[in-house]
Amino acid sequence: QAGSTSWDGELSSHASTVLYLHATQKDLSDFHQDMAQWLAYSKLYQSLEFNSSCLLHQITSIEYRWVQERLRPQQKAELAESFQSLLTYGVSLIRRFRIIFPLSVPRSMERLQSLLRVLVQMCKTKAFRELCTPSPDLPQMVSTALKSGTTEWFHMQKQHLKPMVKSIEENSKALSKLLLEVIEDLKQCQKIWNKLFSTNLKLNIFSIAYLELESLVAEHVQEQLHKVDSSMSRPTAESLFDLYRKLQELYQMKDSLPSRDGPLALSNFHQWFEEALPLWLQKAYTTTLERAQRAIQMDQLKPYGYQKHSTSTVDLSTCYAQIVTTWQQLNWPDPDKAFMIMVNLLEDMCKISLMYCKLIKERAEALSRSEQNEGEAANKLCIVVNNIEQLRLLMLKLPSQLDWAQLEQRVRGVIDPQQIQNALHNQLDSTVACLDHEVRDVVQALATKLEKGIARHIQELSSSSDTQKPEDSIIPLMKFLESELQYLNEHLVQENFKSLLTLLWHHSLSVLSAAAGPQVPSVQHYQRLFCALKSLEPCFHAEGCGLPLETLRTAAF
Repeated sequence: QAGSTSWDGELSSHASTVLYLHATQKDLSDFHQDMAQWLAYSKLYQSLEFNSSCLLHQITSIEYRWVQERLRPQQKAELAESFQSLLTYGVSLIRRFRIIFPLSVPRSMERLQSLLRVLVQMCKTKAFRELCTPSPDLPQMVSTALKSGTTEWFHMQKQHLKPMVKSIEENSKALSKLLLEVIEDLKQCQKIWNKLFSTNLKLNIFSIAYLELESLVAEHVQEQLHKVDSSMSRPTAESLFDLYRKLQELYQMKDSLPSRDGPLALSNFHQWFEEALPLWLQKAYTTTLERAQRAIQMDQLKPYGYQKHSTSTVDLSTCYAQIVTTWQQLNWPDPDKAFMIMVNLLEDMCKISLMYCKLIKERAEALSRSEQNEGEAANKLCIVVNNIEQLRLLMLKLPSQLDWAQLEQRVRGVIDPQQIQNALHNQLDSTVACLDHEVRDVVQALATKLEKGIARHIQELSSSSDTQKPEDSIIPLMKFLESELQYLNEHLVQENFKSLLTLLWHHSLSVLSAAAGPQVPSVQHYQRLFCALKSLEPCFHAEGCGLPLETLRTAAF
């Protein structure tokens, strides 16, 4: 098979015939034939790759026929040297298994599995134990080789990913890429290679690789972070956050270790990033603030899909979800520091919520001025009410989304309960109360716009001709209310719609009372007002979908 880089281990028929005749001529026993083949194949294996299963067959045959006395001293030395040579070569392959047996190449696992079986079987044989004294400890040799091979692989990756430009940002990015390679390698060790080494040598390759790489990473990262100035730029802080997340993932893989003695080198890695933490929190705040402001500027205050709120609320919800994700990603181990982070994030969300209320009302006013349509202005206010209501619901979900219960349990004995109450619960309650007030204000503004229409229609009804039937005279008022209330019912959330109904009901009673004032109108005048009052009651009750009858039937009614 000249020119071939691999060989299947099988001899041609001519070669087999020549060997058979030679063995017959020399009167070689089966044992000596097996030994001769082993010496040739084990040496060839170190220069030409072929299926090592034929080595397994030969070493098994030698074990089966082994009688030491059959060999002369020179033959014993030659066999012992072949064992040591193959062992050294095999262990050197295992040391570099990531390069020699890459998973990207088909049958790599099968090839490594075959090599391990040959080495294990060889070291178990009587021949090996008798000729190679003291007998090497194969698992120990492989374990040492895996450690040194892992270190070599790490330094090779580090050199390969070394940035061309020597800046803090580029160094951080290079570190993150290196950590990605390390994490991916450990995942392969855990999910793929571990079974091979565990089955053949009772070795946990994941544990060996993790402890080696974790220590190397900790040393290298600390060395690089020492170069970071405390007055770091925002891009530097952002690149460090990515690095922090990668270290976090690497450190969490410790949970898959079978057992360990003492702390790991990465145990307090979060402390290396304390100077970057304020910049991370500031980035979360400014990103949310800027996105909320952009969303309001783009908002046309129209219902979003089948929802009753508009696009800016959807964007703000996404921003708050990202802040929640940031909190979860930070997962800061120190309880007191974690509490301060939570307070900071909550303060930011409360500030942005109140800012949103102010800007969304200004946006509604600006759009209403440009359209100069009273009906459209009321429609915009409906959306504003729903947006603020949606925001209020978002804020109320924060304690569960941010898992305050778990945080309070962690800081028990570290932070005073009253401080927790003031910094978290009271602050949130205060903001929710402000949002409630904002909703009531906008509902009141919406009511004020509609009250003008109600007052105008009642005034027209009051001054209509006495010859017109009362039932006919109230038609414009009832059509106006039916149209407006139907729209409001469809576009306001139920709670706010009922609040609006209550305000409009009291206003309607007030206008009707004023219309029945001290002047001396006709009987028909009172009949029209009475007819309006009796028609308004079922209109505002809406068969139980509006205000309850006990709310409607006040003293004024």
